Amino acid sequence: MDISTVSRALRDDPRVKAVTRKRIQKTAARLGYRPNLLARNLAGGRTRTIWLILPSVDASIDHHLVRHASHYANEQDYTLFVALHDSDNFGTLVGHSCEHYMQIVESAGQGTADGVIVVPRRGADDTNLLKGLVHRDFPVVFLDNHLEGLGCSAVTSDNESGARELARSCVEGGATGAILLFNEQNTVARARLAGAQAALRKLGVPFVEQLPPKSIGKLGSCIAVIGSSQTSHLLSFMASNSRHLLEKRLIFGVFDEWVGEPGPAEKVYVAIQDAATMAKLAVDRLISLIEKRPDPGPRIVRVPILEFKESGAFQPR
Repeated sequence: MDISTVSRALRDDPRVKAVTRKRIQKTAARLGYRPNLLARNLAGGRTRTIWLILPSVDASIDHHLVRHASHYANEQDYTLFVALHDSDNFGTLVGHSCEHYMQIVESAGQGTADGVIVVPRRGADDTNLLKGLVHRDFPVVFLDNHLEGLGCSAVTSDNESGARELARSCVEGGATGAILLFNEQNTVARARLAGAQAALRKLGVPFVEQLPPKSIGKLGSCIAVIGSSQTSHLLSFMASNSRHLLEKRLIFGVFDEWVGEPGPAEKVYVAIQDAATMAKLAVDRLISLIEKRPDPGPRIVRVPILEFKESGAFQPR
């Protein structure tokens, strides 16, 4: 019996007669044979694995993106591996972190994965680290944040409309002025800043992007402080500027979650991103690129905000 017949029988290929398949499979089981799936996949030109590369899972949105992306990849018969380069989402890569990031990217592009989903750091430009993959036509999809200069597909939230709604909710809740904390240089922050500015201008409500003490008076008696997250934006800002805001009523607006009570604000408005849909679309888009399916649609997909809530402790879904 030739090797190709045995190989087909072990894959349960119907081209081999049923009685022959059963006899070969029974013999393989008796001998303790287990197929080498990696060798089989590599012979076919694919590993059926994808990597999700991101700085960490400290942010709640990243944690939920990982969980949902793994689930959807498994549904498509792909295995998803999570590669963390352990660098601060808002910091600068130095020393070991930079080397580790580069090693992850190089390993992914050397045949250990069919493609990668990347959540770039929000506080730094990862273009130079990733351009090698892109220039080799290796399948890359950005998730959440994206790098504009590489021309890759990306799935993100509709951050601009989300920030517009946050700003509008704060004004309807009583805010007479606003402080906007979207000051990182990345696509997410720029979209959120533009959305909040547009809403406040339309409503005729004054705003500043930082807090020069001399500007505090023009913001009125109730100030909305609007930023991307509770921990890395809003609370650190409050710790540095509490003396200037001591006599003011406050309303907070953030994305994704608020943990604990609203204080020192009277209320908190939260824009919850649709992590499940974002992850699914990113996985689908990457697999389409890997399997060279027809053009799946626009390069940048912006997913509507899942819901808006007021006060309390919330988690993305």
